[in-house]
Amino acid sequence: MFMKKVFFILVSILLINSISYAEQRQFATIYGVGVNSCAEYFSARESKNQGMIYQYRAWMDGYFSATSMWKPDFNDENITSQKRVALLMWLDNYCRENPLKSFVVAIQALEQELVQR
Repeated sequence: MFMKKVFFILVSILLINSISYAEQRQFATIYGVGVNSCAEYFSARESKNQGMIYQYRAWMDGYFSATSMWKPDFNDENITSQKRVALLMWLDNYCRENPLKSFVVAIQALEQELVQR
C-alpha cells in the first residue's frame, strides 16, 4: 500500500512537471520556406521568381492565420489585402538589412511591428 502511494505521488509530480514544461516551451519546429534566409527571400523577390514569391507569401499568410487564431489580442486588421503592399515593402527592407536572419525571424519582426501599431 505504501509503495502504491509513493508511486502515485511520483507519477503526479512527473505529470505536473511535464505539463509545466510544455506550457513554458516557447519554440516550435519550423517547416517550409520559413527556414530559408532573408537573403534567399530577397533574391526571389529581386529575380521576380513568382513560384518562390508565392511560397513565401503563402507561408506568411499561414503564419498570420495561426497567429490570429492562437493570440486573441493580435489585431489582424493590419494584414488586409489593401495593406499587403506596405507589409511586403517592410519585409523587403528588413530582409535587405538582415540577410542572415531566417524568414521566420523576419515574419516575427513584422508581427512585432504590427503589434506596436
